[in-house]
Amino acid sequence: MFDFSKITDWIKLSPFYLLALSLLTGILLFSPEEYLQTLGLTPLLGNYKIWIGLIFLFSTVFLVTHLLNLLVSPLQTKIKEYQLLRKRKKKLEDLSQEEKEILKAFISEETKTCPLSSRSGIVNGLAAKKIITRASNIGYAGYSFTFDYNIRPWAWKYLNENPELLE
Repeated sequence: MFDFSKITDWIKLSPFYLLALSLLTGILLFSPEEYLQTLGLTPLLGNYKIWIGLIFLFSTVFLVTHLLNLLVSPLQTKIKEYQLLRKRKKKLEDLSQEEKEILKAFISEETKTCPLSSRSGIVNGLAAKKIITRASNIGYAGYSFTFDYNIRPWAWKYLNENPELLE
């Protein structure tokens, strides 16, 4: 009985082995008969042609799948990055006036770090939207529980390119 769990071992083969199997079995299947006779492979092909054909098909399909994955994977990453950046920019375009005031401090003072109150819902909202992030867990003494917050690089860049968003 054929053990189907061995198929996963084939799938995990390196593309180099798959290429070698594909080329070897392809040569056996598609070479002129006089070449196979010269190499003494005619009896092998006669007895095992169906298995050689299956190995050729599987190794070629897996090899093509590996190659397609190599081509498609970077493209998928770029698409995901683009979609994420679009979502982030949309967040910056839908800010409340209070959120704009906080972010104006970063842009107008040309600093990537500002002390902000961690008790503020607006500050925590900007942090939840991943526009700013707490830079330090050590705060300033006093009633306001002030901590340093950094603006995220993508937000810094987009707001400097589009300062009208903070008007």
